[in-house]
Amino acid sequence: MGVLRLPKPITTYIPSAHAESSSRLITTNMISNPLSPDLNLTFDDTTIPTTILPALEYISNKLGATTHLTFLISCGTPLPFAHQSELTLLPIAPLDQQSWRTVQRIVAKATKKFSLSPAWSNALQRSHQRQSLNENCNEYLLRQSILQNDVLFSQEGLTLLNIDRVYTIKHRLHAYSRGAAFENRIPDHLYIKSCARLLRRTVAGYKGRPFSLAFFNRVYEDLSVSEDLLVKVANEYQTKYGRAGIVLPQKPKPATATVKEQKQRPAQRRKHGGGIKRVGPKTPLSASDVTPITQGEWKMLLNSHELEKCDKVTVYIPCPVKPVCG
Repeated sequence: MGVLRLPKPITTYIPSAHAESSSRLITTNMISNPLSPDLNLTFDDTTIPTTILPALEYISNKLGATTHLTFLISCGTPLPFAHQSELTLLPIAPLDQQSWRTVQRIVAKATKKFSLSPAWSNALQRSHQRQSLNENCNEYLLRQSILQNDVLFSQEGLTLLNIDRVYTIKHRLHAYSRGAAFENRIPDHLYIKSCARLLRRTVAGYKGRPFSLAFFNRVYEDLSVSEDLLVKVANEYQTKYGRAGIVLPQKPKPATATVKEQKQRPAQRRKHGGGIKRVGPKTPLSASDVTPITQGEWKMLLNSHELEKCDKVTVYIPCPVKPVCG
């Protein structure tokens, strides 16, 4: 009789820092399955992933000892903040040199301590350079982002506000048009779908009112986006949510003639058409072409040369004779 042997679970031994502490085992059922690319859309500018919260809390605690800073944050690709290679961090007010040095030093320490993505330090550096070149942030962008008031993180020394979603939509489409999808190995459809999701949240913030295509063409003109990409986002929104998020201009329909106009057209063609017998008054050529009432007048016109020889011409008009009743 055979013996049934159950397979042993695959385990990994992690030695503790202290020899007297008990060992810990990690089994395969503790490891979650990898996320599919489509699930990355659930992180679109809505929450800060828990993987980077410890680093942000560290930065906030360090800054809280001296100051409180508020930054606008934006994603350049439809990926979670933790996996961003293109982050935008903009202070809502200009910072002095001391504040820049302080926040950059603290973020650099958090990057080493918590394996924070270098995109955060790079975003701060770009923002500092922009301020040094007197390239002030768009006042409209600041105002719209503050009015939107989408707080992603806020503690003692640091607040992160989601940047204006309209700006993010155009920024993402602008990056896509410049080959960001190929460089970051992100499927093309994720860009369009993520923009449609952002558009839905934006429309909801405006009480369900859709935007015009002309509005997206005018706003944030420094981010050039082809109209074809905006139409793709509008169609994706219409297909997924069953209503318009961006109102597209209607194509002019061919003019249809009314029943009355359709009846009048054959008569007009007979009257004005080339090669068609014209219907209308004609010049009389003989006395038979006029009614009996005017036959006498027509004969007078034909014999007008005789009338010119006479000084006076008396025209007799017969009076009707009353019938005699018997």
